[in-house]
Amino acid sequence: MIFRVDPPDEGGNDRSSRSKDTNNISSYKYVSGNSEQSSISTTKLPTETKPTNICNTQPRKSIPISTTDTSTKTATNVCVLNSFSYTNIQGLCPQTLPSKVPYIEDILFSFNQIFIALSETWLKSHKEAELFIKGYTLFPTDSSRQKKSNKGRLSGGVAFYIREDIAGTFEPLFEFISDSIQALCLFSEKENLLCVVYRQPDDKAHGHPSTSYEFKKMIKDLRESVFQLEILPDIVICGDFNLPHIKWPEGDPLPKASKEERKMIELVNELCNDLCLSQLITSATHKDGNILDLVLCNYSEFTFNNRIEPTTSYLSSFN
Repeated sequence: MIFRVDPPDEGGNDRSSRSKDTNNISSYKYVSGNSEQSSISTTKLPTETKPTNICNTQPRKSIPISTTDTSTKTATNVCVLNSFSYTNIQGLCPQTLPSKVPYIEDILFSFNQIFIALSETWLKSHKEAELFIKGYTLFPTDSSRQKKSNKGRLSGGVAFYIREDIAGTFEPLFEFISDSIQALCLFSEKENLLCVVYRQPDDKAHGHPSTSYEFKKMIKDLRESVFQLEILPDIVICGDFNLPHIKWPEGDPLPKASKEERKMIELVNELCNDLCLSQLITSATHKDGNILDLVLCNYSEFTFNNRIEPTTSYLSSFN
């Protein structure tokens, strides 16, 4: 599954409206407007007391960045968060399969993406040259789980590739690293916050539990990291949460949800309420028809050209 956001064409035209819908592709129409209509709500947060809801606040304008279209060599203004992708890569540079770095490079260059977020990168002790993409900076966070043998594959891990012209404005806000959950949160001086999460499915039978206890710790760290900022930034949180029994967009647990999963669903809903987040993915991201991958943002009132597309068969079992 690839979730991709594209900016509108020059003149504000919607690419997705001209694209032929096919199976497993879900398109959303971009709502264009002037800077006032496309503004984000924000507020100064108190330093001592934690707010429970900070959504009803004063609007501010999105901060555009200057970019250059390599095909036309003309300068344009693009909001930092309106041209990006997310995918569960299932091994960015696997030991026994061809590297998927060229595939990611193709996505970034073909759609002039500002960044791409990746989950299940399976990285550990890889050389910088193996992961290099010209014009982009890699921000990785690896799993703490160790392989039991030389034959086993690596697991987990998350990463961002961010375009070099703005990568220098981002700094790590927090990392969460455990055997079952990895999260990386970056904050930019342009008042943008990016977070990518991977939570492995619960696998107690093979000695790899993934419970609400560690999930709660990760959500707590994420929430507190945002609350320590002076403003509510533009937020994108994406990743593979592996919570199959949620009814979206309502966020309600389905009847088959276990007690542990219900606890984690409640934590996701609390985070969405606290940070004014909306969940954008409403189509299945897994072959079994579940929504395992989530994209949460706090500015969905001007939803872009965003689409959910199946990846090629060697990247994912989605097909």
